[in-house]
Amino acid sequence: MLNKFKIMLISHALRKKAMDRIPRSGSAGEKVDCNVITLHENDTPILLVDSISKHGYSGQYWDNRSFSKNCIIPFNLSHGLSIRIEHFYGLIDFTYPNLFSYFLNEITKFFIIKSIIYSIKDKIPQFFFNRKRVVIPERMRLLELLIEYQSSTPDYSITANSMLTYMYSSRWYFHPNFLSLRQKMNLYLSSLAETGELKVVKGGYMITGLAIATLEQYRIEKNRAIDAQKNQSWMLKLTILLTILTAFQAGIFKSPVLIDFSELYLKIVSLLKDM
Repeated sequence: MLNKFKIMLISHALRKKAMDRIPRSGSAGEKVDCNVITLHENDTPILLVDSISKHGYSGQYWDNRSFSKNCIIPFNLSHGLSIRIEHFYGLIDFTYPNLFSYFLNEITKFFIIKSIIYSIKDKIPQFFFNRKRVVIPERMRLLELLIEYQSSTPDYSITANSMLTYMYSSRWYFHPNFLSLRQKMNLYLSSLAETGELKVVKGGYMITGLAIATLEQYRIEKNRAIDAQKNQSWMLKLTILLTILTAFQAGIFKSPVLIDFSELYLKIVSLLKDM
């Protein structure tokens, strides 16, 4: 038999019983204030509690896919089950693993102070993020990020929303230019699908083998360009040095120190011929 104090706490939580769908974004999400009460066996949900009486819990039973079947679990059969309460308050979620934790935070209204602190901690970074000029990376960098994302979530398709969240976290939803960002991301994804790096699937896109080949070829060409640039830089430096040494050899410049540049000059000329 559950004692009266515990029944009182559960009844208190059920006064704000959650609706079927709980908004977690936008103005609708900011107005949310509801609880979800569940019975668990270890980490496995057993019952979504809709009501409680002096005899037991009533609610929807978990059938390994969803809460659907209505049933009653008497108190004498609930030994070994834990009570978990989730409080959705605005855009902040509080999870209480037991009734004692619920009492400390909810009955005392301490959760309100915590929600203010969480809100401040979230709004300050969001304020600075909103002042940033957020841009979509250039095509090859985006392709690299797409491959990283698909590798970490191979069973999920790629969408503009999922990629922007992967790159910038959920803060992008609240950026002043979030609609423009999503439109540009959709254009990039569509372009990559047209060239074969992505394929269209139900609900979004998936990476193809061509994406890996394209990225590898790009990296090879980029490394070649970097090497060529380094060689040009060294050639320029050697040419300048050779010009200066030639001027000394011809007597155009006079060195205040008695240095024979002949040997150094011949070594540099030989080096340039070998390159």
